[in-house]
Amino acid sequence: MSNLKGFKRIPTKKDINTLPSSFVTGNIQKEKIQLVFFDQISTGNNPYPLNDIEELVESIKQFGVEQNLVVKKISEDNFVIVSGHRRYEAVKRILEADTDNSFDHLNELYCKVIDGEDEVITQLRLHETNFQTRNILKLPDSERLTIVDDYLFWLDKARKEKLLINGEPIRGKTKEILSAQFNISEASAKKLIAGVKEKRRGKTPIAEQKISQSDKIFKSLDNLFSQLNALIDTLEDDKRDEFKELLEGILRRL
Repeated sequence: MSNLKGFKRIPTKKDINTLPSSFVTGNIQKEKIQLVFFDQISTGNNPYPLNDIEELVESIKQFGVEQNLVVKKISEDNFVIVSGHRRYEAVKRILEADTDNSFDHLNELYCKVIDGEDEVITQLRLHETNFQTRNILKLPDSERLTIVDDYLFWLDKARKEKLLINGEPIRGKTKEILSAQFNISEASAKKLIAGVKEKRRGKTPIAEQKISQSDKIFKSLDNLFSQLNALIDTLEDDKRDEFKELLEGILRRL
């Protein structure tokens, strides 16, 4: 797998909590840990599905929010999530059901606050934080293509704007970057890129085309056998039974 300059290799799950930021783009960008009111945080753009929330709800009830949300400062009292959409959703559900204020402390959360970061870099950061904990190939086709489409959109903008990541320009072919970042083979990356191109052109993805073609074949066969049954019913009794047995034999082989 390619070790591309400007992008760090995919870490193992145990390393996630100690990762340094891989998206330092200049002196204007500032990062600090601070308390943020929960109602000042919004979810923003997130193409990734939120799974296993109830399990996370129980964990937060018992142990609290063990990993800080990463948020981007929009204004003095407005922040948008970059990393931690599942934690945000879990806390939201807890607070909505907290009729006796047992979890009132969750109305303020310690967050890693990013200030002064280019929006393109923010969106690439969002994707990277999700690369680390998800296997994209296990997602349904539609979700997978939506995620890759969004990632390629921001990657293309970063290239066109000649943005630097860790002081380095983005290098490498798109399929190589996709392979390295999503931890998949280059062959899988190539198929995903082709699927995104079809999606952007408004065409039905190949996998869906195959399903559609199968449906058409089965419908055609069903119509054919209905017509044959109607013809067989017009035959004399001895011939009708013979042809029906023959037709049933053909059906059993399909």
